[in-house]
Amino acid sequence: MYHFGEGRTQVFVVGSLGVLKSDITQTYPIAGATQTFTSDESSFAWGGGAGVKVFLKPQISVRPQFRLVLSEETGVMGQATGSVAVGFHW
Repeated sequence: MYHFGEGRTQVFVVGSLGVLKSDITQTYPIAGATQTFTSDESSFAWGGGAGVKVFLKPQISVRPQFRLVLSEETGVMGQATGSVAVGFHW
């Protein structure tokens, strides 16, 4: 994580590398019966994100952020997440 600036409001970027493990089971009704498809794979993954940390008080901050994780398996249809964290600093 890299923060730009040191003021009350700090924009940041984050990057990641790793392995994404997916274990998927899907069942579909087909012609009066059911068909089950399974997938169990691991692949190289990478990601990045950005957000802003806002200090409400010197010891308390709020940090909304957005992240996107892509992999060889998922390609551009990766995992997108948004979150908000509360930080306590001492």
